[in-house]
Amino acid sequence: MKSIQNRLIILLLIFIIIPYFLSVLLIYRQTKGNVERHELENSQEQILQASSDLEQYFDDIVNLPYTLYRNPDLFRVFEQGFDGDYYFNQLEINEGMRNFYLMRNEILQLRFFINEGKSSFTIYNAMLSARKRKPDLLQQASIQKLMSSEENFIMEPPHQIKNYNNTSIMPPSEQTLVLTVHHKVEDVLTKEFLGIISIDIHLDKNADLSSHFLRKNKEIVLLTDSDGYVIYASEEALIGKTIPDELLRRISPSTSGLKSAEGDIVLSRTLQGASRVINAKQENVLDVIAALTDGQGVDKVIETAGSEHTVKQTPYLVKRGGTIVLVGLAAKDIIDFDFMQIMFKEADIKSVFRYRNLYPAAIGAIADGKIDVKGIVTHEFNFEDTQKAFDFVIDNKEDVVKAVIRMG
Repeated sequence: MKSIQNRLIILLLIFIIIPYFLSVLLIYRQTKGNVERHELENSQEQILQASSDLEQYFDDIVNLPYTLYRNPDLFRVFEQGFDGDYYFNQLEINEGMRNFYLMRNEILQLRFFINEGKSSFTIYNAMLSARKRKPDLLQQASIQKLMSSEENFIMEPPHQIKNYNNTSIMPPSEQTLVLTVHHKVEDVLTKEFLGIISIDIHLDKNADLSSHFLRKNKEIVLLTDSDGYVIYASEEALIGKTIPDELLRRISPSTSGLKSAEGDIVLSRTLQGASRVINAKQENVLDVIAALTDGQGVDKVIETAGSEHTVKQTPYLVKRGGTIVLVGLAAKDIIDFDFMQIMFKEADIKSVFRYRNLYPAAIGAIADGKIDVKGIVTHEFNFEDTQKAFDFVIDNKEDVVKAVIRMG
């Protein structure tokens, strides 16, 4: 009797209990793996979106000084110095600096340094300081780095705010950490150095944007510059310092998306320009975009060619809830457009009349290298060959992207 019971128990174990627990274990492992992959995919999408937001934010910050080129009266003060017409220039400085300061809530302090006369003006907490002469400003390490750089701006790692003009408008108790952007002001045509705009940015905006990376407050977020200094970190003690070697090894880009030896999942991204360029002569744009976005489309479609064909493509490229911006001017006044796609996707359409009030800013951005146009210049002509240049462009539209006439 016992032997029969033992056999039944063994059969029960072999055919029911053990298979049941094995199946539960396998299902658990598979489910866990699927959940982890799903979480990783969500995290990757999140880092892409947050990175895009950060990229746009820093681009906006470093481009702020270009608004100076849109104010000819204020720009004239930089060109001619402050002493020429004291009353008029003081009014321009007061109005220009206050307008500049109020453009962004996170600007804590702003400095205008005018090289002609070595005059320095600061504004802190919406209060403007009196003029001070700063002949030694160009000898400061950060400014010397800016002057020797091919770029028109540099960004200082976070540091305690400095009282630039040693004025009473900043209380001695002020110890806020700020990120400073120094921007070189130059004459667009002659490249003559005219002055420097320094902007102290409160780190709250960085923290707000970077917090989008945090989902369960278990992640560590690091935002660093090209020199390895920490611009923002979820661990505040790291801000303004270089990344520790041990931490740098753990977040190596080569481990991005993988588990490190310590069991951490590392997601990293370098902020840069376009990661994919499509040649419409060699590839089908709609197919490539569909493959890159898993058929979803892109967040923003900006049409700048002014081609009937590319305008008609935009409804098929934008994602559901996305935005289409029409910049280019097409030759035809009326173009067939699939508005049903726009309605199905609930997409927005915005239009921009190109060139409007943007010549000074565009010229300044190109002149100081902020926008690199070398890649689209296919032909160059001397000034005395101007007529030849226009004739060539008209007769060779297939070969010319942009032609440049050299003035000197």
